[in-house]
Amino acid sequence: MAQEHDKTSLTEDTDKARAAHTFDSRTVDSDIGTTEGWAEFRARVAEDMHQAKMVGVHHAQTFWDRMMDMSMNHMAQLNAAHARAVENAADSANLVNKQAVAHRDLAIDRIWNINETDAEAVVLATRVAENTKPAAK
Repeated sequence: MAQEHDKTSLTEDTDKARAAHTFDSRTVDSDIGTTEGWAEFRARVAEDMHQAKMVGVHHAQTFWDRMMDMSMNHMAQLNAAHARAVENAADSANLVNKQAVAHRDLAIDRIWNINETDAEAVVLATRVAENTKPAAK
């Protein structure tokens, strides 16, 4: 008898489940109303689409922020390198100018103050004297 009751309840449960999921061919919807089911579905799809759009916007904003940070860092490095190059060029020009002034001063000193003990000056003076002698006849 218990098996028969179980069998009957199983059959009744199956019939109820089938009845709950039958499709009424006269209408587009089955057990739920057209407006209720589709409206809920459309709302869920719209919410999912909005969420996907917001995630995409967030990723795009994050990417843009990262690219701008990298660009700003790169520009700062270029500006620092440019400043160093200008500073090095000014220092080099200053050193070249100082060296030119020192050479000028040395040359003027050698021209006007020949030191007779200076070997180079003696050799130079000898050669100049030899080149300026009149030719022998």
